[in-house]
Amino acid sequence: MELDPTPFNLDNLLRDLGVILATNLTHKPVALRFEVGDEVPRYLFGDTMRLQQVLINLGGNAVKFTERGNVVICISQNNNSAEKSALLFSVQDSGIGIAEENQSKIFSGFTQAEASTTRRFGGTGLGLAISRKLVELMGGTLQLESQLGAGSRFYFTLEFTLLNAQQIEQLNQAPQAQTQAAAQRLH
Repeated sequence: MELDPTPFNLDNLLRDLGVILATNLTHKPVALRFEVGDEVPRYLFGDTMRLQQVLINLGGNAVKFTERGNVVICISQNNNSAEKSALLFSVQDSGIGIAEENQSKIFSGFTQAEASTTRRFGGTGLGLAISRKLVELMGGTLQLESQLGAGSRFYFTLEFTLLNAQQIEQLNQAPQAQTQAAAQRLH
């Protein structure tokens, strides 16, 4: 598997993520919140598809294992230079949590915390193993903090290249060009 870095707007990625995760919240008293630090740069160069895949998986699990309460996706700046920014991504829930003795197992493929969890919530247990591999491929480490009955927090730090003004302008013009091209095809 190889990375496919492209310029992207973090706000657009989070908007799409919110739409995807909201479809799983229709019948649950669970609030989905995004907390993005003001210092977090919005225009980045990285593998947006793989990042979104990881966040969809972690957010989807958080929603699945939370009967009521909150799922919070946080992004904060961990480190910054003129050309790069290290961002800390965190997905935290108020769900069922994971017992300490089961935490090391959940990153193995086809494994969930315990058999009763698989029966109750379903799933193959592959998502966290895949997410961990993708985060490692992008240069980070997927980590976990959890307490049985008190929710979980999955987090990782990734470094991105910052876009310059010209790249930002090109990125912002791309959707307009796509819309105009689509409109021309319709006429």
